[in-house]
Amino acid sequence: MTDRNRMLDGMMGLVAGDALGCPVQFLSREQIKNRGPVTGMEGHGAYDMPAGTWTDDSSMALCELASINDKNKIDLDDIMERFADWKMNGAYTPFGAAFDEGITCSEAIYKYRKYKDVKTCGRTGEHANGNGALMRILPVCLFYIRLKDRMCISDDEAIQSIHEVTALTHNHLRSYIASGLYYFMANAILI
Repeated sequence: MTDRNRMLDGMMGLVAGDALGCPVQFLSREQIKNRGPVTGMEGHGAYDMPAGTWTDDSSMALCELASINDKNKIDLDDIMERFADWKMNGAYTPFGAAFDEGITCSEAIYKYRKYKDVKTCGRTGEHANGNGALMRILPVCLFYIRLKDRMCISDDEAIQSIHEVTALTHNHLRSYIASGLYYFMANAILI
């Protein structure tokens, strides 16, 4: 599988899965069971969006992907600038307006805009451990899997950088662990 196919296939799966889940976001398993399974693209739900709409999960992953494609490296400041463009201007969204942004991600973006410090913008508290970093880390993982395949980087170096990208919004050990596990799972699938 080529690098382009890995990234394209991974991102298409991420965005399609996000769009499938958008209408049932915040519903309990019991509520989903009562309404019936999701079997195709549906509209409305929590945000009353049309069928096929992706959420902040995909938008933030697209921010990272665009940064990686433009810079051919992980540039933390560029990623945060793109997150701010998404939040403030609706970049990387299906309809030109951000929605469903989590508190932890929003606070990190506002803090970055104020202080321009990628090392301190992410929230560090125990309650800043939602899935906000995990849901957007795929492009970074695939970037490092490509470098690892070319013998340009070790797993330890990849994990160090993946933790730095995670920390942009979710600067806590649990979030680092989740993103690191995601990297190793994606790597195992692609072997």
